Amino acid sequence: MDEYLNSDLLEGVNTSTWLDPSTLLSDDHIAHVRDYGFDLTPEGFQTYIDMAHDFFLNKDNYQVRYANDGTIRVFDRATGDFGVYSADGKTITFFDIGKGDKGQKYFDKQDNSGQKFLPPPSDSPPPSDSPSPSPNTSSVLTVL
Repeated sequence: MDEYLNSDLLEGVNTSTWLDPSTLLSDDHIAHVRDYGFDLTPEGFQTYIDMAHDFFLNKDNYQVRYANDGTIRVFDRATGDFGVYSADGKTITFFDIGKGDKGQKYFDKQDNSGQKFLPPPSDSPPPSDSPSPSPNTSSVLTVL
């Protein structure tokens, strides 16, 4: 889809919440924009960018993983939406990985080294690989 690289698809589009706006014209992101049903127009790209940013802003409602390098991965099992963000909340990518178990398998296959897991809000217990605090130790909250 190299014909898009020199187009005006991003003219007037606010890309301030996207880490590297040049990636928006990659084959993958053009496919993601289309997959969400948006036209390949400045308006379609703006809607896609806004949707990805809103997903990040509402990450407390979904499964979240924080990597040591600052990367934040967010997944909504109900819709299949999946976003990867920089430490300062800028979108790296955003797409649908599939609802339910299909998406969960993809999310679980992400590089888990050094990541802190936050399950979706619910009454369910934390994942089994999450350390439990010792009963006689104080907890320290680290803000990322």
